[in-house]
Amino acid sequence: MRLVFPDRAAYLAWAAMIFAPGSGEQVIADELKFLERSRTRAYVVEERVTSG
Repeated sequence: MRLVFPDRAAYLAWAAMIFAPGSGEQVIADELKFLERSRTRAYVVEERVTSG
């Protein structure tokens, strides 16, 4: 699964909801329906456009 955000502000808004108090339990319950959590990894990749 890959999540793409139009900008950092959109990512930060999403992260605030995911890491809000009480959200963790909901996320875990949902993930258990379709993921093997022990094999899940998360990375943040920031793209930069350069010229030259």
